[in-house]
Amino acid sequence: MTTFDERPGTYFDSYDNISVHNLMLRDKPRVSKYRDAILKSKNLFKDKIVLDVGSGTGLLSLFSAQAGAKHVYAVEACHGIAELSKTIIKSNKLEDKITVLNSEIEKLELPVENVDIIVSEWMGFYLVHESMLNSVLYARDKWLNKETGLMYPSIAYLYVCPVEMTDYLNENLTYWSNYYDLNFDSMKKVYKELLLSKPCIETIKSEQLIDEEKILASLDLKTIPIKELESIQEYNLEFVANRGCNLHGFAFWFDVVFNTDDEIVTLHTGPGHDETHWKQTITLLPEAIYSFIENNNQDGECLTLNEYDQFKCFVIMNQSDDNPRSYQIDIGVDLNKAEALGGESGEEEDDDDEEHAMPCDCQRLKCVLIKATLERYKSENKNNE
Repeated sequence: MTTFDERPGTYFDSYDNISVHNLMLRDKPRVSKYRDAILKSKNLFKDKIVLDVGSGTGLLSLFSAQAGAKHVYAVEACHGIAELSKTIIKSNKLEDKITVLNSEIEKLELPVENVDIIVSEWMGFYLVHESMLNSVLYARDKWLNKETGLMYPSIAYLYVCPVEMTDYLNENLTYWSNYYDLNFDSMKKVYKELLLSKPCIETIKSEQLIDEEKILASLDLKTIPIKELESIQEYNLEFVANRGCNLHGFAFWFDVVFNTDDEIVTLHTGPGHDETHWKQTITLLPEAIYSFIENNNQDGECLTLNEYDQFKCFVIMNQSDDNPRSYQIDIGVDLNKAEALGGESGEEEDDDDEEHAMPCDCQRLKCVLIKATLERYKSENKNNE
C-alpha cells in the first residue's frame, strides 16, 4: 500500500516555482504533441472561445490563438506564473486574443456563459496524481457547450504492467552494504522505508517489462463524471511471464489522445517512446524489498517466475479523504496459483494449507507478505508514539 504524501497548500505553491515550468517547457514530446494537436485542428479552433485550465506560462493559450481562436481565457491559480504569462503573451503580440485570469477554477467568474473548447495539460504522475483533472471536469460541467464542445485532450488511458527492477534495487539497497568498509546500514534502512512508503519515478526499459501492459482505466474526458475519479479499480488483471525473471513491482504510465480535425494525435509516456518528464511510476512490492534484503541483496524464490507462468493481481487507487490531489495505491498479487500456459509450469507449494508461525521466516509468499505487513505496522505505530 503506497501513498503520495502531498500536504494541502503545497500543490499551487509548487507550480509557482519557475523550475517546474522550465521542466515542462523543455519536455519535447509533451510540447510537440500539444502543438501538433491544436495547430492541426485550425478548422475546429477558428473563431471559437477557448478555456485553458491551469494555463501556466500560457503555452497552450498561445497555440490556441495561433490556431485561430476568437478568444482564449487562460486561467492560472499561481499569481507569479500568471503575471509571467501576461508578459510572454504580450511579447508574442497576442494580448488582444488572450485574457489571463489569476484564479482557481472553482472560484472563477468567467465573463462568458459558455466556451467551445477546453484545453489543459492536467496529467500528473500515473495520470491522476495531482488530480488537476477534477478542476478540468468542473470547468467542463460549468462552461463547456454541451452539444458541440471539445476537450483537448479527448481521451486518456492508464496502463499497468509487472516489472523487474533488479538494477534499481541494487542501486538503492546493495550500494550501502559495503560502503568504503564502513557500516552504513542506517542508510539502507532509510531507503528501505522510502521504497515502502511511496512509488518511485523512473524511466524503465522495455526489456524490464514482464508482460504486455494492460489498460487499468479509460477516461472519455467529454463524458466521465467527476465522482468516478474517486476510485480506479481493477480486480481481475492477469499476466503471463514473457521470460524467467523476478517480479519486483508494477509500473504505471499513460497515453492521452487528441481527436484533431483530420487525424488522431497521441502523447505516449510509456517505455519504448521518447522520454517525458512524467517518466513511469513504479510501485515496488513490499515482499520484493524485504526478500531482497533478507536474502543478502538477492531475490528470494517467492518472487521468481518461469517463462509462461500466469499470475493474477488487483489494483485499487483511491483518492485520499483529506487531500483529493493524492491517491493511495493498493496492489495484491497471487503468485501461488500461477499456472503455466506453455513450457514448464512453476511449482506449486505443497504446504499451502499448513499452518505457519506468525511471523514466519520461510520464503512462502504468504509468509513474506505477512511478515512485511507486521514490520510495517510496528514501524508506523512506533513513529506515531
